[in-house]
Amino acid sequence: MLGALSRHDKLSMSEIGCKLSMPKSHATALVDKLIAEEMVERLFDPKDRRIVYVQITAKGAEDFNTIKQEISQEMRMRLEKLDSGKIEILSVASQQLKEILLEVLLDDKNDSSCCKTK
Repeated sequence: MLGALSRHDKLSMSEIGCKLSMPKSHATALVDKLIAEEMVERLFDPKDRRIVYVQITAKGAEDFNTIKQEISQEMRMRLEKLDSGKIEILSVASQQLKEILLEVLLDDKNDSSCCKTK
């Protein structure tokens, strides 16, 4: 959730549920936990108070960046242990995966389903 919120200014609960492929009720429970940890905050739309957005806080962004750096460092250390043949296989496979995921994401942007954001 922090990743999705770090890429977008703010998201509604429905958008969060859609982007994370989870029911709105689960997204709400997760948001409540992140609010308790001061990592996200709820914002009310000034034009329509029924609409609630969620936005990452400075603490949430800082914690998310720290986690990303720790994961990257751990992955780098593990990859350094691989021989050159396995690195080449991994490189080709990751490029293919990237191409497939980009295709899926482009299809999602053209789809009129629930994940449209402003």
